Amino acid sequence: LCLQNIFIIEGLHREPFHEDIHRASRHRLTWKRRALKEICAFLLLCNILLWIMPAFGARPQFDNTIGAEFYEFTMWAAVVNIGLPFGIFYRMHSVASLFEVFLTS
Repeated sequence: LCLQNIFIIEGLHREPFHEDIHRASRHRLTWKRRALKEICAFLLLCNILLWIMPAFGARPQFDNTIGAEFYEFTMWAAVVNIGLPFGIFYRMHSVASLFEVFLTS
C-alpha cells in the first residue's frame, strides 16, 4: 500500500505528457511511458478487484484463523466489519487516482 501511494502521488505530481517533444527525446521516453502505463493498469485492475469483492459481500478476512484466535471470533468479526468500509473507500479512491495517472502518462 505504501509503494502504491508513493506511485500515485508521484504520478499525480508529474507534468502530463505532451506530443510536441522532439523525436529523439520522444523515442527515449516511450519505453518509460509504456512501463508507467502498464504498472498503472496492473495496479488499477488489482484495486478494482480488491474493491468490488468486499463491496458485494466477500469476507476473506474470516478465513484468517490467526486473527480469529487472537481476538476471539466475535471481536474479530467486529474489527473486520468496522474496517471493511474504510478498505472499500481506500480502494475506490485508489482506482480513481490511478485512472487519472494512466490518462496523464
